[in-house]
Amino acid sequence: MDNPHLKTLTSIGFEAASAAIDYNKWEMKYLLKSIEAVRNNIDQIYAVKECLANDDIEGAKANVADISVEDQELIWRAPSKGGIFETRELAALKGVKC
Repeated sequence: MDNPHLKTLTSIGFEAASAAIDYNKWEMKYLLKSIEAVRNNIDQIYAVKECLANDDIEGAKANVADISVEDQELIWRAPSKGGIFETRELAALKGVKC
C-alpha cells in the first residue's frame, strides 16, 4: 500500500526526531560548559553563597565581579536547568552581574 499521508507523517517524524537530537546535543554541550564554569569558579560561587546567607549583597557583588562575564552567563541558570544558585539566591543577585 502506497499511502502518501503515511509517507508525510513518517517524514515529519524523522525531521522532528532529528531536530530533537540536534537540540539535545546543543543542550548537552551547554550543560558541560556550565559545569566547567562552575568548576573553574567554585571558590567564588561558595563565597557568593556565603555572603548571600549573611545578607551581604556588597560582598556577593565583589565575588561575582571575580567571575568572567562568559562564565557568569553559563552559571546563571535556573535550578531546574542545572543551575548552581537557588531561586532565592538568583533573585537576590538580580542586577548584580558585572
